[in-house]
Amino acid sequence: MKQKELRIVMPQRGDVVNEAEVLGASVWLWMHSNRHRLMTLHHLNQMLLPVIRQGQYVLAFEAGKPVFFFSWAYFDVAAEQRWLADPDRLFEEADWNSGDRAWLIDWVAPFGHSRRMRYLLDEALFPHSCIRLLSRNASGCRARILQHRGRKVTRDEARAYFAARPLPLPGMNTFARTVNTGHQG
Repeated sequence: MKQKELRIVMPQRGDVVNEAEVLGASVWLWMHSNRHRLMTLHHLNQMLLPVIRQGQYVLAFEAGKPVFFFSWAYFDVAAEQRWLADPDRLFEEADWNSGDRAWLIDWVAPFGHSRRMRYLLDEALFPHSCIRLLSRNASGCRARILQHRGRKVTRDEARAYFAARPLPLPGMNTFARTVNTGHQG
């Protein structure tokens, strides 16, 4: 899929990919990201390879260079609880697609493409989806849980989605906040 001068790769939309090329582009982005550059090869094995194999990512290129990587997981309650208790803990491969609780896992945009990609995700790639994410401050510490809805999801639909999937740790729902991006009514 092309969006203006960006080339978007998203296997869940039917894009044909070469896993080795996707891994190389993703690692290249990690090496340019302050938050990711010190991660180990073990992290690559746990945080990139499973998501690439399962096609749960979006990769964007501009002028032939990777500029953005986004990955997500579909947790069951147990996997979600383990991850929320320790977000730096590495996943088991089965956790990535174990349930219906959508979480944004990785957002890598070291060259300033975040705003543009967020709009594209809301408008074209995930307009009918709800997802949670851990918002971290610049030092990488967990700050809060955000709940996001795509452009074509109403507030009532988002409330129902998140109410049907309460956070599994005591007190966590009090920190959740629904955010909207794009032009939503």
